[in-house]
Amino acid sequence: MTGLLFLIMGIQVLFPKITIPIIGLFISAFASVDFIVHEFGHVIFGFLGTFIGVMGGTLAQLFIPAICLYLSFWRRQWVGMSIFAFWIGQSLLQISAYIRDARPQTLKLFSPWSLLGGGQAIHDWHYLLEKTGLLPADQFLGWCVFLVGVIFLLASAGIMFARAIGYPRTKFM
Repeated sequence: MTGLLFLIMGIQVLFPKITIPIIGLFISAFASVDFIVHEFGHVIFGFLGTFIGVMGGTLAQLFIPAICLYLSFWRRQWVGMSIFAFWIGQSLLQISAYIRDARPQTLKLFSPWSLLGGGQAIHDWHYLLEKTGLLPADQFLGWCVFLVGVIFLLASAGIMFARAIGYPRTKFM
């Protein structure tokens, strides 16, 4: 039953135009937390320089659920593993859209600094890919990140389906 819930949540993330009322609230909650963590990451990592500060949003957005996933795995908390694998997957889908937007820059951006009169928000991934010489590969990299995100979404459901049929039968730690 729980595996089906995670599968439906994954479908909602992959196909946002399909509206599943209650599930949509959960997805919005994850996206809101992602936004806050992403912006906070810029502030925290910003002390390490501009490049790391710009990358810090994405790093923080993935670091928090990754640590939670690791702790859930270590404690063999199956529902926690599913939740945090799902969170990473949906974050990767958001990040993939941001990466694919590096050249066209059509996404509407927000920066807390713009509220304080600090100027216009920069496009993180345009900046990062341009500095590394990878800007022409934005579409390829974005779709690769998308694929990894889909794998995490499927894994979140798969963990619960496997658990429902009795796996793992032995300790893995």
